[in-house]
Amino acid sequence: MMSPTTIGEEPALLNDVMSGASNPVFEFKMDYFTAFPNALGIPSVTLPVTDHEYKFPTSVKLCSYMGEDYHLLRVAHAMEAMIRENGMDF
Repeated sequence: MMSPTTIGEEPALLNDVMSGASNPVFEFKMDYFTAFPNALGIPSVTLPVTDHEYKFPTSVKLCSYMGEDYHLLRVAHAMEAMIRENGMDF
């Protein structure tokens, strides 16, 4: 299964969180998609993706069945190669 990792832009920096400059409700919502695989205990991998034309970084989360770690890593490796070929890596 493939899903976004966050609901919007990149998360706030640690200094912004510690100084209170970030919104705690928004920070809670940022973990919406990461809670699913953690609650179920299934393997997941996050791949960073960016579009250099628009300068908008994002990431994609790949999830697999329990015990299918090897296959998930093979798919993630292939997707990472495709991301690099298209010039969408960091």
